[in-house]
Amino acid sequence: MIDYRPATESEWPAIIDLCVETIRHINIRDYQQEQVREWINRISNPGRMKNRLQDQSAWVAVDLRSLAGIITWTSGGTIDLLYVGKNHQRQGIGNRLISIAENKIFQQGVAEILVDVSITAKPLFEQNGYRVITPQLVDLGSVQLSNFKMTKRTGIAKDLNQ
Repeated sequence: MIDYRPATESEWPAIIDLCVETIRHINIRDYQQEQVREWINRISNPGRMKNRLQDQSAWVAVDLRSLAGIITWTSGGTIDLLYVGKNHQRQGIGNRLISIAENKIFQQGVAEILVDVSITAKPLFEQNGYRVITPQLVDLGSVQLSNFKMTKRTGIAKDLNQ
C-alpha cells in the first residue's frame, strides 16, 4: 500500500537517490547518455535539493519504508519535480501525486499550473489534462535537454469572470 504525505527535510538524501535512479533507469529511454549524466549532476546537488524542500511544497509517495515518488511545487503554481521510482512505474503514483499538487495549488486560488516536462513525463501530464505551450531546449552543463513547457488551467479565473 502506498501512503502519500508531506516530505520531511530529513528525506532529501533519499529523494536525491530516487531522482537519480529514475533518471538513470527510466529517462535514459528518451535521452542520450551525456544528457542523463548532466541531469544527474544537477539533481544530485545536495544543497540545491535541500533548498527545494525548504522553499517549495513537497509530497512523497511511500511504499512501506521506501520512497516511491516525489512531487514539489512553488507557491506560484509551478510544479518543479515529479519523479516516480523505477520499481513503481505505471501504478498510478504519478497521477496521484499530480492530483495532490493540483488540489493544493488550486486551493490557493492559483488559476494556472505551469510545469517543464521531460519527454518521458509528457504523456503522463497530457493524460492529466495538461497541454503543451512550447517545446524547449534547456542548457544543462555541456548539453541541451529537450523538454516541454506545459500548462493546466482551473475554472477559478473563468468563474470569477462570470
